[in-house]
Amino acid sequence: MGIERLAVQTSGGDQLTYTNLDAGEYEARLIYVADLGLQNRQPFKGEEKKPCQQITLCFEVLGSTVEINGEVKPRTLWMNPTNIFSSMGSMGNELPLYRAFVPSAKEDSVPNWEEQLGKPVTLNITHNVSNGRTFDKIASVAAIPLKYQDKVAQAITTDFSVGGCEELDSPAIQNLRGFLKTNHENRITKSGSSVVAQPVSEHEEFEMNESVPF
Repeated sequence: MGIERLAVQTSGGDQLTYTNLDAGEYEARLIYVADLGLQNRQPFKGEEKKPCQQITLCFEVLGSTVEINGEVKPRTLWMNPTNIFSSMGSMGNELPLYRAFVPSAKEDSVPNWEEQLGKPVTLNITHNVSNGRTFDKIASVAAIPLKYQDKVAQAITTDFSVGGCEELDSPAIQNLRGFLKTNHENRITKSGSSVVAQPVSEHEEFEMNESVPF
């Protein structure tokens, strides 16, 4: 089913062995796009903000691995959530993000994230430090010129997925972690009664869950 755009009116316990990436640029491929559903937002400058649907993207950092419970796996990084609307407007963050995959994408168009799965991009990685721990953060995503894309290594991950917020068996949803997993679990349901979503920052700045410092 993939992401169903909402019409809005007016893990724990894993044993990890890893080294943080050095700050800088890395080649990566898009492997998951997860719909976090409808999320409450923090008031901004005293003004109440209406709930907004959010998505988050996950990339495999090519040529880099981590060890989870003794098993070597490709290193994956999730982005901070992005607010989405019925189409991509000039004031939102989805359009510039999508243009890292489709540079010619137009304002007010509807993105096709399924078609972008597996495509290579360049990630700019920075660091957040929280409680003495260092967390890798995707600061920005940049396009790789088409003529160079066939020279980029392939991803090890093969279960590429775009997961709607109710598609709980989707690899994209199953691989959420940290605060992203919590946000998805606390999303506002269509009935508006079974789940109470937690407010998220208007500026989309988050700290990663301490159990996932890479």
